[in-house]
Amino acid sequence: MAKDGIDIIIDTESEENYYMQIRNQVIRQIAYGKLVPGQSLPSVRQLAESAGINMHTARKAYLLLKKEGYLRVDNRKGATVDVSFNESVDMDDLMNDVIMLCAKAGCKGVSLEKIHMMLDEAYKKQAGEGAD
Repeated sequence: MAKDGIDIIIDTESEENYYMQIRNQVIRQIAYGKLVPGQSLPSVRQLAESAGINMHTARKAYLLLKKEGYLRVDNRKGATVDVSFNESVDMDDLMNDVIMLCAKAGCKGVSLEKIHMMLDEAYKKQAGEGAD
């Protein structure tokens, strides 16, 4: 789907929930500059139709993105990109993500050096320094 600047592809073979696939793709598109603050997103109905998913799933993704501080959702105006940062909450969430990343890497025997390299590469990519 490439409507209103958003490109969502649902992997029906993935074990990841559809709403989480949408959430993750929207966050990546914001990070990579494909979606910008103030940009309108398709309505829940439009997103559901073009992605081939249930409207409730699309709504759940938008509400999660709103809760996490990536979107503003207005029942009359729809969803727009609106990234907010609450240092105490967001830093705790990010630390939890890093802890989980390290735990997963540790279980697989990935070294701390390799994790650092991967984080550097991912951060450069989202900053546009090494993007395709």
